[in-house]
Formats: sequence, C-alpha cells, structure tokens
Amino acid sequence: MRFARATWSVMTDMQSQAHWVDETGRQWPKRSAHETGVLGRCPRCGEGHIFNGFLTMRDHCEVCGLNYSFADPADGPAVFVQLFACVPGVIFIIMLEIMARPGVWVHLAVGVPVLILTTMLPMRPIKGWLVAAQFTMTPLLCATYAASPRAMHRFVGYLEETAVMTYANLVEKA
Repeated sequence: MRFARATWSVMTDMQSQAHWVDETGRQWPKRSAHETGVLGRCPRCGEGHIFNGFLTMRDHCEVCGLNYSFADPADGPAVFVQLFACVPGVIFIIMLEIMARPGVWVHLAVGVPVLILTTMLPMRPIKGWLVAAQFTMTPLLCATYAASPRAMHRFVGYLEETAVMTYANLVEKA
C-alpha cells in the first residue's frame, strides 16, 4: 500500500510538470485530447481555437501558433457519428413507428429534426477530439517506430488483420 501511494504521488508530480514547448520557448501545460479537442480548443495551449466555422479548421492557433497541417481527421468524425451517435435517433424513430404508427407528416416533423440533431451536434466535438488526439499521439507513435520499426509494423499488421477478420465475420453472418 505504501508503494502504491508513493508511485501515485510521483506520477502526479510528473503529470503536473509535463509541458508542451512552442517555437518561442513558451511552455504550455499538457492537457488531454478530450479536455481540449471536445471543446474545439488548441491541443497545445488549450486557449486558441481549432475551428473557424462549424467544421472548417483554422490553419494555425491564434494564441500559440501551432500549425494544424498535421491534422487529418478525414472521415473519422462522420464514421463515429454514424456508428454511435445516430443509433439513439434511429431507435427513437423506429420505436415511434412501432408504438404509435403516426402519419408520414409526424415522421417528417419529429424524425428529421431528431436525425439532424443526432448527426450534426456531435460532429464538431468528435472532429476536435480527433485533431487533439493526433497531436498528442503522434510523438508517441513516432518514438515507438524509431525505437522498433518491427514492433510497430507488427502492431499495425495486427490492427489490419483484426479489421479484416471483423469485416469477414460480418459479411459471413449477413
């Protein structure tokens, strides 16, 4: 028990001293991706913004100058929204049909806004989180690759094999 407490205090001290350093030498406390990205804040300083508009990314942070060219969330936000966030909306619409059997106009008046809310509202926080995660994870992945390219290739191969097997199982069941 004493060892666990000592380890926790050392880990807490190390986390409180962790900083990102920008080109000018200014230090920014490290924050997690879900703390900055979900709020649309810069992953380095936590003060600047990631977005210009709703989903349009800025070129750089207006506070610390972090260049966002490293970020490529691509279709990631849409995939997460389709897989997870839309499910409650679709279940609601299906349950509405099963329980009440309303007319088409009710589905249009209720279902369309529900689907828009469940698809559009989570899109920006998820995209921000993916950008922040890319910023925080890239150095770790690069260091792992530099230390052991073979281990990193094995890891990526494992992920690809798992994805292929999962897809094959889904197709086989359908």
